[in-house]
Amino acid sequence: MTTPDPNLPTVIALHCSGATGRQWHRLAAMVSPHAHFIAPDLTGCGADTFHDGRPVTSLMDEAAPVIEMIDASPGPLHLVGHSYGGAVALRAALERPNHVASLALYEPSAFSLLRGLGAAGNAL
Repeated sequence: MTTPDPNLPTVIALHCSGATGRQWHRLAAMVSPHAHFIAPDLTGCGADTFHDGRPVTSLMDEAAPVIEMIDASPGPLHLVGHSYGGAVALRAALERPNHVASLALYEPSAFSLLRGLGAAGNAL
C-alpha cells in the first residue's frame, strides 16, 4: 500500500464473492478526488495480490490484510463492504473499532459475527 496523503481520509471497499475490486470502479471515480481509495481483490478473485500467498481458512485470515491497512492509515478510515466483503469489513472493524470512522455494509453475510458480541449481538 502506498502511503496515503495524511490530509485525505482513506476508504477501503471490499467486494462480494465472485467479484473483484473493480466492483467499486464507479465509487472510486467519485471518491478518489476526496479520499485515498483502496479496493483490493479478495481471496481467489481477480489478481488476488491482497494475501501474498497466505492461506485463508477463516474470516479473520481474510480480514488480516485489511487490519494491516487500518494500522498503516494515518487516521480513522472508512470501510465499505458488499456481501462477503461486508463480513470481512465487519470482522476488521471489530478488531480495530477506534480506527474506523464509519462502516457502510450492503447485505453483509456476517451473521456468525453477532454471536461474538454476546447479548448485544443476540439483540441484533
